[in-house]
Amino acid sequence: MIVAGGDGTVRSVASGLAGSGAALGIIPTGTANLFARNLGLRAPRTAKALEAALRRAFAADPTPQDVGLLSWRGTDLQRHDDVFLAVAGMGEDAAVVAATDEALKSRTGWPAYLLRGAARLRSPLHTLGMRVDDGPELELLAWSVLIGSAPRIPLAIRVFPHVRTDSGDLELLRAPQSLRDWASIGWLGLIRRPQRARALHYDCALSVELRARSPLLLQADGDLLGRAVQVRAEVRPGALLVAS
Repeated sequence: MIVAGGDGTVRSVASGLAGSGAALGIIPTGTANLFARNLGLRAPRTAKALEAALRRAFAADPTPQDVGLLSWRGTDLQRHDDVFLAVAGMGEDAAVVAATDEALKSRTGWPAYLLRGAARLRSPLHTLGMRVDDGPELELLAWSVLIGSAPRIPLAIRVFPHVRTDSGDLELLRAPQSLRDWASIGWLGLIRRPQRARALHYDCALSVELRARSPLLLQADGDLLGRAVQVRAEVRPGALLVAS
């Protein structure tokens, strides 16, 4: 199946194809195209480039890629199930997604998220309970908690240094608040050494559970899912065949 669209469209199709044995070909046409970028796919800008992208998708040997599974409960305590292919986030990063309108994205592209994010860097930290795999629940303060299944965001910044789209695990990142911390993270990410940022706290996991003291916004690959009080994320290794 060939899908043309951004991360939200790709994520929606992937949720149906995961585990089916059918292969997915991607023509990235969205704002950020996080999953496609991590696979080395670029948005076609001309008719000739589009034709080449289609030929590549049909000719490529599909490779198994991981799928992140999200199970979460909102304020009504009803269970919701979603997937992510690059990153899920709870807290202020999801608030940035909520604050970024379509008109701004259409004018500026993915930098629209940076513009909205800069305005929220001084937001208060959130108190969350976190359990990694079968470990004990820990209480933490964080601006946001990010769960990555792919290493890079736009500008090729490697935010998650220990995970790949096919590594079979997830990487958990507790993000800081201060402007100085974020400046350090951006620079170290550009030079491929984000793990050296002292303000970042990483954990590798097969699953993670988050519990918020008060409902927090939740996003998956840049799609706002809603306000959550409990979130469980786990990885389904190699569940999606992608022709890239």
